[in-house]
Amino acid sequence: MTKPGARPLRLPRFAAVLFLLALGAVTAQGGCGKDSPTQSSVPLALSASSRALSLREDSLRTATDSVAVVLSGTGASSTHWAATHGGGSWLTLTSATGTGSGMLRWSRDAAALTSGTYVDTITVALQVAGGATARIVDSVTVRDAPAQYIAVRRAWRAGERDSVAAYIVSSRALDEFSDIAAQAVLLEDSTVDVVLNPAWHPAGAAHAGGPVQPAPMFQAGWSALGLDILVVFDSFPDNPVIPASLGIQRDSLDWISVRWWNPADQTWKGWAIRGTTASTWSAYQTINTAAFDASGGRSGLGAGEARLASGTYWEADGGRYRLTSNGGYGAFSQITSGPYLGGDVAVGTMGGRLNNLTMPRLLGTDTPTTEVFTFDFAAATIPAWRIRCYFSPVPPVSPFHQCTGAAAAALVKAAREHRLTARTAAGLEDAAFPLLLPLSRRQRTGGRRHRRLFRSGFCGRAGQTPRGGP
Repeated sequence: MTKPGARPLRLPRFAAVLFLLALGAVTAQGGCGKDSPTQSSVPLALSASSRALSLREDSLRTATDSVAVVLSGTGASSTHWAATHGGGSWLTLTSATGTGSGMLRWSRDAAALTSGTYVDTITVALQVAGGATARIVDSVTVRDAPAQYIAVRRAWRAGERDSVAAYIVSSRALDEFSDIAAQAVLLEDSTVDVVLNPAWHPAGAAHAGGPVQPAPMFQAGWSALGLDILVVFDSFPDNPVIPASLGIQRDSLDWISVRWWNPADQTWKGWAIRGTTASTWSAYQTINTAAFDASGGRSGLGAGEARLASGTYWEADGGRYRLTSNGGYGAFSQITSGPYLGGDVAVGTMGGRLNNLTMPRLLGTDTPTTEVFTFDFAAATIPAWRIRCYFSPVPPVSPFHQCTGAAAAALVKAAREHRLTARTAAGLEDAAFPLLLPLSRRQRTGGRRHRRLFRSGFCGRAGQTPRGGP
């Protein structure tokens, strides 16, 4: 109201025009907002919040999947969206953009995966400022196929423990580690048989280069054992120019190994060895014996099998190895005889899997020309020996003792001379293979087949942290 006697409020004409224009702009802007696709109020939803795929490793394939992208409300039909994912190398978005409601599609390359569960998140976002987002979690589980061979634990039969210990010592079934059986086997509370798995069936597909012959190993009641070995020694000479180098400089050989041998043929034995400071690893590691040899046994994975009676040697160039358990060790006791004299040993168990171990024959004539097998010892673990050897001049760490045996000395010598291979790490002397070509011919051929059979150069790694005690 206007007070009596007061003059009515009057705006200048140009100010009134400006006011009306501003009011019209606000009204127009508000009205456009109801239909504009750039507004952030468009609801977004996906037809599922998760997807899951489970496959066995012997039936892996590329699998596709999809969900509906649902936009609703005014402006939904002209609103753009785009999808991204968390970076899993096995997942590929094949239909990742759209306008309005549509389909989001992707594929999974399960053939590139090993056993385990893999998870990735796909995020869909509206392509406007402050636009809504929605997510879907995608997972792939790869299950182990039945192994060709499995371990079965059982109690010792009457008198069997003593006879097995005596057999290993007399037959040299574990090469340089055999003498330890005299005291270690007596501490094992049970034994293991390695048997053909009744759930296993040979693959129907032919191997590249011809059909694969099933490995003959284990079929005559083979035995298996785990070895957890640490040899600490001084391999680096003092350098007077570098005062920090004076004194004892520790280096180490640190291995986790699986050994197997044929009780019906004491000259037939095999091994898989990883150079690592880890006690276990749940993810598969690829076997490449040439790389293990090239590192001087400090890293990588090597494997092989030998039948000395016929001079036949197979060496692994493929397959994977994982170790899921390594423990239950009792107290350490000092080794009282044999090539590891003075060191310490404790007895426990190991569980893991050698998966599709592939070993071409490099020497000899025994069949098969290529061994391919899988050995699972995860559910029924195998006996394991943990050996600690502090070699002079490195003083032992309590409660261990100074190692003085010939086997430790041979390993240290091979490491210092840069000629340590998977065979020497397994305790098998190169003299057991007189058919090996001389070094001069290896240099001339340079072929992969020959390089694997010979000594490899190695530059030692100072300061490697060894795996600890018990």
